[in-house]
Amino acid sequence: MENYYLPQEGIIQNIKVFTPEIKLYTLKLSNNRKLKFIPGQFVIISLLGYGEAPLGIASSPFKNETFNLCVRKVGRVTSALDKLKEGNKVGIRGPFGNGFPLDELEGKDIVLAAGGTGIAPIVSLIEYLITFRPKFKKIYLLYGARTPADLLFSSEFSRWKQFINLCLTVDQPDKCWKGNVGLITTLCPTIKVDCQNSWVIMCGPPIMYRFMASELTKMEIPEKNIYVSLERRMRCGIGKCQHCVLGTKYVCLDGPVFCYSEIKNIPEEG
Repeated sequence: MENYYLPQEGIIQNIKVFTPEIKLYTLKLSNNRKLKFIPGQFVIISLLGYGEAPLGIASSPFKNETFNLCVRKVGRVTSALDKLKEGNKVGIRGPFGNGFPLDELEGKDIVLAAGGTGIAPIVSLIEYLITFRPKFKKIYLLYGARTPADLLFSSEFSRWKQFINLCLTVDQPDKCWKGNVGLITTLCPTIKVDCQNSWVIMCGPPIMYRFMASELTKMEIPEKNIYVSLERRMRCGIGKCQHCVLGTKYVCLDGPVFCYSEIKNIPEEG
């Protein structure tokens, strides 16, 4: 039986700087072990003397010799991680949680909505959908960030646009920005799908879920077809610390992916 308390050794293969606060880490498990995961699951990264941090996996589930973690420097563990270099080692536990409802998406129109760093867990789903593109109908990615510089994974946009409809928006444009300006909800009119036969996956700040769900249901997309990731609330991964409790739900055990109707009336802290 696998010991979920015991971290595996992960080696940093590459570090890509997105912004002064956000980096993309490419890691490899030692002894050539592969990380097998479902899009939407997460891992726990640990640094001796600093603690642990839960992170959604931001890479293809089919290229699992290495895997990517998108990290914002916001606390003790991530600040320590920010100082590491290629070749340094960290602990990795997981993967944990459930994933996105992949089987339900087949034969459907799909809308992915991401806000800020919420794009990170969506990346693995995008790569899954691209790999099996003929199994799905229309695919939209609605992605919003504060500024154009905050749009993460921009180097992948041209490739993604060969397979999906990419719709971007920013709150604060710069002089070079020629795209949409405004909240992510302003992108909803660009969606041209069979609403009754569409599924929505969202990941971002909790306030985004409420307003996006309102717009999507106005379009007559069934609420039962809307799924959200609460990856921001993940903690220990095994339901022991109780810091991820949301009403009667344990985000690390019952989630982090939930049908919106399951959690819409539960107060979201933070």
